[in-house]
Amino acid sequence: MKTHGTTIQCRASLLAILACAAFFASGWTAEPLRVRVLTYNIHHGEGTDGNIDLARIASVIKRLKPDVVALQEVDKKTTRSNGVDQAAELAKLTEMHVAFGKAMDFAGGEYGEAILSRYPLSEVQVHHLPFMQGCEPRCVISARVRLGEDGPEIVFASTHLEHAKAALRLCQAQKLNPALAANNTLPTILAGDFNDVPDNPTIKVLLPHWTDATSGQPDPTWPSDQPRLKIDYVFFRPVDGWHVVEKQVVNEPVASDHRPLLVVLEWVPSWLTFVPEMERIADLDGRPNDSRWSAADDAKRADDLRRVQAEWKTRTPTVRSLLTPERVRSLSRWAAKQMEGYTTVPPLEKAQLHPVAANEEQGTILLESTIDTLPTHSPLVTRWLKAFVRYDTRGQKIAHVTITIRGQRLE
Repeated sequence: MKTHGTTIQCRASLLAILACAAFFASGWTAEPLRVRVLTYNIHHGEGTDGNIDLARIASVIKRLKPDVVALQEVDKKTTRSNGVDQAAELAKLTEMHVAFGKAMDFAGGEYGEAILSRYPLSEVQVHHLPFMQGCEPRCVISARVRLGEDGPEIVFASTHLEHAKAALRLCQAQKLNPALAANNTLPTILAGDFNDVPDNPTIKVLLPHWTDATSGQPDPTWPSDQPRLKIDYVFFRPVDGWHVVEKQVVNEPVASDHRPLLVVLEWVPSWLTFVPEMERIADLDGRPNDSRWSAADDAKRADDLRRVQAEWKTRTPTVRSLLTPERVRSLSRWAAKQMEGYTTVPPLEKAQLHPVAANEEQGTILLESTIDTLPTHSPLVTRWLKAFVRYDTRGQKIAHVTITIRGQRLE
């Protein structure tokens, strides 16, 4: 059972972060930053006229002037594409940075998804999605992108889901959440060919975690010559981190069997974006009580702290635009209110529980999960709160729940 002292300590931790941030408070206002997001299934460059023409695809992309592009059905050195590395060639033709994610080996080469970006890409990751025999392997490729010198660092991802088997497609969509949202507090944009229409399970399973930027835009994207189905999307998170300025299905009926989808997003700075950086400074600004800690560790920690603090100073103008005195007072009240919610166990039906141990003799299973007690876009509690649930298999009921907040154990 949680004690009053623990509640006060947790509340103090949150308020301390807000108090640190309040140091930067002022009325300075940042210019809005817009991001042009394009998703395009290029059908390995083959148009409805049967010709493989990457220059034509590149011309479409350049005309739309995107900042980031999610590409699907991209060949890399396959025989059907005459050995061309299509992602690299498109990057050259559009003068953009590129990353390729292999979904499978194909025709003497590789086949998968790609990202083009006006800005440099870092920490590229390829997550392979569930698949079954007789179906094409699928993946999602993601990368970190800093949107200009003063813009935020975001995660941008491109994916292509199963087209024939609805159950498999749903499994793949469910995998996207832990692949891109777990342990990720950065603003994130997910775009691609989801091979399903609005209100179907594949799209619905994403909506608790993502916002559909194309919501209310009924225009179909496939097939390109006479579009009938809307199956290409742009999603984003956090919900309060972006504002949709424009969304359009581009009238391009020949270059591919899909039409391009362009979405213009405006970044809405959120104080939550800076919480991980504040935590990092707080974690580094102190020496652990560990007998194995050495002078070399001290020096490294000091270097890390100086580096992180230097990075933080570059963000000061944006922080100032967010944390006016009035907003700080509001956030303090918000933090206190959220902490009051910990007096009861969060609703476990919303948690994705994973078995970590079992005891057949006692008839119990230990399940573990990170629980969102706040909206899914908030990193503040998602990164701190973890639940361990002991489930009685005989009585078919929860026998015990242990919750930890930043390592403090509440039972």
